[in-house]
Amino acid sequence: MQRLLVIGLGNVDPALSATRHNAGRRLTGALARLLRPTRLADTAGCALFRATTPGREWLIAEPLGAGLDGSRGDSAFMVPET
Repeated sequence: MQRLLVIGLGNVDPALSATRHNAGRRLTGALARLLRPTRLADTAGCALFRATTPGREWLIAEPLGAGLDGSRGDSAFMVPET
């Protein structure tokens, strides 16, 4: 089985959500909607998720951190996109 690791870096500041500075978080959000992963753990400042597709295991990590305004960020997997 092929194992893929995706790390979605980005900025948790809502003002930057649609910019290139948030491309990684948008990618992990898209994967969340497509793969419906299971949340494994929150460790080392990251949310870690796992999903499987035929022949592949997806491990997806997304940092949880403070935004530029000091607000606490959450994983894109937890925020439904409208």
